[in-house]
Amino acid sequence: MAQSILIIYFSGTGNTEAVCRHIKTAFESTDATGQANDKCEQYTVTLMRAEDYLACDENQNMTFDQLGIAYPVHAFSSPPIIEQVIRQLPNGCDRAAFLLYTAGDFVRINQMAGRKVIALLRKQRYKVNYERLIVMGSNWLIGYDDAFNSRLYQAAQIKAEHMATQLKQKREHRYHFVPVMHHGGWLFHHMEKLGAKLFGRLLYTTDACTRCGKCLKACPTGNIQRKNDQIQFRGKCQMCMRCVYQCPVNAIRSHGLQWMILKKGYSIEKIIKGACGKNGGSAIDKTLNGNKDGNKAGDQTALKGYSRHFIAYFDDIER
Repeated sequence: MAQSILIIYFSGTGNTEAVCRHIKTAFESTDATGQANDKCEQYTVTLMRAEDYLACDENQNMTFDQLGIAYPVHAFSSPPIIEQVIRQLPNGCDRAAFLLYTAGDFVRINQMAGRKVIALLRKQRYKVNYERLIVMGSNWLIGYDDAFNSRLYQAAQIKAEHMATQLKQKREHRYHFVPVMHHGGWLFHHMEKLGAKLFGRLLYTTDACTRCGKCLKACPTGNIQRKNDQIQFRGKCQMCMRCVYQCPVNAIRSHGLQWMILKKGYSIEKIIKGACGKNGGSAIDKTLNGNKDGNKAGDQTALKGYSRHFIAYFDDIER
């Protein structure tokens, strides 16, 4: 009988969703050694967006053997919507749970992003024995170039497969708790929550807006409304940037905080396309030690400036 896994994820601009899809594929198509084998334990993985889980009370009656929670790091912690999801989860009855975080850097303080979530899950009787941080392109403040974003995506594919393999093997993976980082991150996180509300109120549309309504449908918190044929933004924003980058005419701006929005925008679809070959296959040939088998030192010569900080990340599949 197949083991069922429910992964509830929040993804503003698509980074976390893309990684979750790779984890699902790895779970459902390979065994713990990475080879297809019908005799090994089978898995069925259901992916569900956090906003969809909250929208329907019947979701609380879903049955599953293992729970996954995935989200982008927001100010060294979790987005508020994820905390809402956990508070509505059914009693876990000591079920296993794992966490996936995505972020624009693998700095250690980002590894503290699950402390509050782990505590909330413990109250709901879920046991978290595995957490993993996977780096994706930065979608706010400081963006990476297209080539580096594609390289990060290639690495994420390999690390997602490795994560699924470890979970199948019942391996534990927990980050070391650093109190100073946790408390510093906690303070910054609360400041960011207030800043996100302000960011939402400061958004506006330019004359280029066609009133297509895509931003209203995209917003996970219902922060955007149409009134008198005008698009209005309120104070429930979580600064996920989804509306900003999904606007087909690039008409959403911010009063005073425009510097947080990448001028060239952010498109996970473009990154995925850049990371794949002409036939749609993955072009993973110079990432993570040169290949998935772990030979040392991939193409480090292409990394310059700040990106050289990521050499250790690319060279170690466990990071």
